[in-house]
Formats: sequence, structure tokens, C-alpha cells
Amino acid sequence: MTTGPLAKEWRSYRATIIPSGAQPIQIEECQRAFYAGALASFSVCTHTGEDSVSEADGVRILGALADELREYISDFKRRHGSTQ
Repeated sequence: MTTGPLAKEWRSYRATIIPSGAQPIQIEECQRAFYAGALASFSVCTHTGEDSVSEADGVRILGALADELREYISDFKRRHGSTQ
């Protein structure tokens, strides 16, 4: 079992979001999606550190990422209610 910071977040996500009766394949697919999302976010963040990206552009990229995540959460809550 992985013990890094994402593993901690995954365990929290699994405990609070995935139903206790979920089948192993559902858990595995959720974990793949969780880590794929983390990888996508990491890729966006590391892109901001490339020499071809100015500091101002990097700030805009990270701001857009934060806005997108807030928008997703807000939309999710509107459609499904709070997730505890």
C-alpha cells in the first residue's frame, strides 16, 4: 500500500465518498480515476514551471485550475448536495 500524501487523500476519499458496499472493481476504478485526476493536476502545475511559461502566465494557469475546481465542486453540490 502506498503511503505518500496522495495515498492519504485517497483513503479519505474512499472512506467518505465510496459506499461501504462497493464492489472491488468499483473501488479499483475509482482509485484509477482519482490518481488520473491527480496526475492531470500535477501535469498542469509542473507545466507552470517550464522555462517557456512566464511567471504571470503560470499564475494565470494555476488561478484557472483553482477556479475550475471550485466551479466543479459548486456545480456538484448544486446537483447532488454536500458530500458530508
